Amino acid sequence: MGSYGTERRSEDCVNAGGSGTSKRSKVGWLFAMTSVCAFAVTPLAPQGAWAAPSYQPDVFLEGSFGQHVYDVSGDSEMEKVSIHRGETRDFHFWNGNDGTASDSYYYSGCNAFGPFRVKWLDPSGADVSAAVIAGTYAPGDVLGPGASIQMLDLHIKAKPSADRGDKYWCAILASSNGDYSGDAAGYTVRVVR
Repeated sequence: MGSYGTERRSEDCVNAGGSGTSKRSKVGWLFAMTSVCAFAVTPLAPQGAWAAPSYQPDVFLEGSFGQHVYDVSGDSEMEKVSIHRGETRDFHFWNGNDGTASDSYYYSGCNAFGPFRVKWLDPSGADVSAAVIAGTYAPGDVLGPGASIQMLDLHIKAKPSADRGDKYWCAILASSNGDYSGDAAGYTVRVVR
């Protein structure tokens, strides 16, 4: 197995319009909103004892759910919650620096879907939904190794027209400005009545 956090990924991407392909190599994770990409992961040769990565964001939920778990898809850091038609639920996200170097981050989060509406707020209460949904929200906070901050609040509303059983998967991805490493966490929301 390769050294933690140092896989090399090469990708073949076709842009959303299908007009061309490109071949690129990156260390870390690439979030491509306008491309369809297939990734091939090739671990580097073992280098001896495990060492903590220089850059590793750590997104987690209330109650430290998902803390020190790293998954750029967010699948292993999803908490299931229920919501009623017409109800708004509030959720809080934190980001920690589990790397060995100081780092800053940019964030990308879910958008409205079907009968669900979302609003992303920064810690001061300002609406930053447009930047978060576009994947360009970068507050500029520099976190030292081991530090964490409350980064965003999420409001999810189920429209009164939502059907019982409707589900919505909503996550936030934190990406390192140091090396593109990332971590995501979120909620699976289900309408119960």
